[in-house]
Amino acid sequence: MQADRASKATQPVPVTGTRLELYWPLDEAWYPGIVADISAMGKHHIEYDDGDNEWLLLSEELTRPEQQ
Repeated sequence: MQADRASKATQPVPVTGTRLELYWPLDEAWYPGIVADISAMGKHHIEYDDGDNEWLLLSEELTRPEQQ
């Protein structure tokens, strides 16, 4: 599945509790998760549905609203 061609700069910044999907180019796949926290430095703590988690600057990632 190819990533949508949306510009990263035009995406709204998610708030805590937002469900979204992040695109991983090496896997060519979207992974669903939730924004669990936001640091004072602007990083988002993502808890993925598969149990993984990480801190990211979402302004540097390709995201989209969770697909049903």
